[in-house]
Amino acid sequence: MELQIRNTAIYLLDGMKVAGYVSWSKENDAMIIEHTFVDPAYRGQGLAGRLMEEAVKKAKGEGWHIVPICSYAKSYLEKNPM
Repeated sequence: MELQIRNTAIYLLDGMKVAGYVSWSKENDAMIIEHTFVDPAYRGQGLAGRLMEEAVKKAKGEGWHIVPICSYAKSYLEKNPM
């Protein structure tokens, strides 16, 4: 699977199919994570966690803090603090 960062989202692609993504908006130095999605055919493989890992890397690399709006992002960051 291939990871692609495009504007305000990180996608996991399986060929031409989007297996999952995490999307955010940007406000000042905050990455506001609004949505994490994994296609039902790809669930149970840890892909949402992989997407969040990449989002955290992106935020750290840019010097941003994360404001999790989506429930998965909130849960992930409680278990894996930055």
